[in-house]
Amino acid sequence: SPALTAWSVLPLTVGWTLGSIGSSRMGDRMSESRIILTGFLIGLPSLSLSWAAITFDFPLFVKYLFFLTSGSGTGMVTNAALTMLRSFAESSQVGRVVSAHLFARNQGFTFGSAIGGAVLLLVVTMHLGDLGLVRELISSPEGAGPAGAAEAVRSGFATTVATGIGIGLIGLVAALRMRHFLTERRVALRGEDVER
Repeated sequence: SPALTAWSVLPLTVGWTLGSIGSSRMGDRMSESRIILTGFLIGLPSLSLSWAAITFDFPLFVKYLFFLTSGSGTGMVTNAALTMLRSFAESSQVGRVVSAHLFARNQGFTFGSAIGGAVLLLVVTMHLGDLGLVRELISSPEGAGPAGAAEAVRSGFATTVATGIGIGLIGLVAALRMRHFLTERRVALRGEDVER
């Protein structure tokens, strides 16, 4: 139903909040780059399990659980990235750095939503040949709607999550390269061994 669909984003946002809080607590014991990697190592498997839960039509609470952990990984990454940027910025530049991070994050939301929507609609169009059937599905009572429309949307959403996994893997590679670069820089600046 439309109401249930609206509530489905709640586990992601609650997970994001929990991940942000968790990463701030972890900051006393771990470097920001390690927290970022931990976030990816929580978020990417959770997205993969979300894909499986959608594809094989697991119960709704299982999907919500995977959404929660996916959001937690994302919250850890974004919070730790902001903290790391602030730690490397000169005090006179902190405001600019924080603004740049927020701008980049908001652009990520925008582009991510656009890519997700485009993938979803492409798959639905390939299945049904007519996007108007999706409008009928949304406006119909729960359990009703045009034949095949619900399955097409589910398939499209699974493909969208798979696309998110691919983008997340690109982010993981970038995080690994960043961590390697930061470790070398810290060793060069401090003249000491730093745990990788």
